[in-house]
Amino acid sequence: MIVYMIYLENGGKGNPVCKFVALLPLIDGKAETKFNVLIGLLQQMELPFDRWIGFASDGASCMRGVNNGVLTKIRQYVPNIIGVHCVAHREALVVSDACEKFEEFSFLDAFANKVHAWVGRSTQRHEHLRKILKAFTLKPLEVLRIHNVRWLSRGKVIKRLVLVMPALLHDFKENDVNLYYMACNFRLQFLIHFMADVLVEMDRINKTFQHNHVDITHVGNALDVVIELFRKRYLGDPFGYGCKHYREFLRRLNANNELIYVNENGCTENHLLHFTSSSNTNRSENYLQSCIALAQNFIQEVICGIDARFNDLPLFNAAKLFSPKSYDKDVVIRDQTHKLYLSRLCEKFSFGQNALVDSFQCEIEVDRFCLQLHKANPSFDFHDAWSHCCEQISWYESFPNLMKMWQALLVISVSTTACERGFSKQNRIKDDERSSLTLKLWKILCSYHCHRLMH
Repeated sequence: MIVYMIYLENGGKGNPVCKFVALLPLIDGKAETKFNVLIGLLQQMELPFDRWIGFASDGASCMRGVNNGVLTKIRQYVPNIIGVHCVAHREALVVSDACEKFEEFSFLDAFANKVHAWVGRSTQRHEHLRKILKAFTLKPLEVLRIHNVRWLSRGKVIKRLVLVMPALLHDFKENDVNLYYMACNFRLQFLIHFMADVLVEMDRINKTFQHNHVDITHVGNALDVVIELFRKRYLGDPFGYGCKHYREFLRRLNANNELIYVNENGCTENHLLHFTSSSNTNRSENYLQSCIALAQNFIQEVICGIDARFNDLPLFNAAKLFSPKSYDKDVVIRDQTHKLYLSRLCEKFSFGQNALVDSFQCEIEVDRFCLQLHKANPSFDFHDAWSHCCEQISWYESFPNLMKMWQALLVISVSTTACERGFSKQNRIKDDERSSLTLKLWKILCSYHCHRLMH
């Protein structure tokens, strides 16, 4: 189990730092084992539990199980701890969950992996595909495989399929009749191009959720943007407005339901698309509408999935109390919003015997605090404002409760991607040629990578 910690430099009056702490050996994957090892580490480091603000992990039941998960056990020591399921992981699961509800999307995944296997089985096929790509004036791109444990793999694979599709159809037509028939399925081609556009947007916000220091106030904004974008593009009229790959699919589709590609010599290649259900001779338009209906149902599932998986957004958004950039221009609305934000934050930080702040004192401090923060610079975001205020003693003297609350929000980890990087190829911890790695060397490499990121 790999452990990173976020803390504030300069005795709590500096910027947040994410630091690799330890790689802990486990005898099994049980929650009890992980909990005991983690608590043992903190006791060994002599870290007081009352300074422990948050705990971020992936969504595994052993980590977040309501009855016996690691987080539940931690709450025996730290009742007020804020548990966060990694936002990048959650966002990826939204797409995965939506795909699982429609069998058509499992067929899409199966096709993508089948293409990867077909190309990868032969170096001759691989080289032949590169030549065909060149003939269509396309870059020599590799065909990728979908990995369930790689959050962004589906998006990369589908987008790559769109780019190499002219070469794939040409190759399949000559060398594999079965794969060619599968690839010429109208619904499959529709979904490949539709999903390429969807996953470009989902991957874009996922990458922002993988930064070392994710701004807690940006999470809700990023999700709101993608929800509004999807509603406009896919639930509005016309369907697919502004979608690059889907519009390209329609542009290449002629009246005979043939996909048309042009090679470097100006010659056209036509690939007749077939339908998977029987209907009348005018079925192409009806079939397109059925595909659009399927896509719209998928988008609805994605939007519902975001709402269901991100039920802690009210807390994240409440952190905008410390972000002048987010303040409403209307003073009345601003004051109402700040009262709402403060009440949400006090629910988390001002209850129990070990309450971090006094809610009554927070209410006394908040008006002047927000006015002073806004006057300092109305364009400051959450972190900019902290950098401006953190070393000024007057802020701690005038607003002791709100400054404590701000400090706590700064060290709440909303993403575990630092841990994921600890296991990734990018950190040189493992590569294609290495089959094993000692624990000692792994620790050294983790420490090296974290140091490299900081400097």
